Amino acid sequence: MLTQFEYKQLGPSFLVCKPENAPVGNPFYKQKVVFTGDLEGWDRQTAAYLVQTLGGDVDQQVSGKTDVVVIGKKPGPSKMEKVIDILASGKLLVVMNERVFNLETLPYLHLIGITNP
Repeated sequence: MLTQFEYKQLGPSFLVCKPENAPVGNPFYKQKVVFTGDLEGWDRQTAAYLVQTLGGDVDQQVSGKTDVVVIGKKPGPSKMEKVIDILASGKLLVVMNERVFNLETLPYLHLIGITNP
């Protein structure tokens, strides 16, 4: 797993799979993703790096343009309030916890150099 320092040093040039070559049909392809709360098995940069490798875009704030929200422990109250507002408005929004994120990303971990999770 890349540390935050390694990610900043290596950046997008390190990607084993460039986002433009991301596997089409993966759950994050062309999706705007927001993380909220503490992720137990990931640092935020590595999780974002994986989403970007899969052709997704990572945002800091939940908005009407958000497609996927990954919820860790102790999620931010303002982000959760916005999630509830968006869902109440009838907009489609995928909300998943870290366990589901792990299951959805497992087939793609090799793309960021993780071979033995």
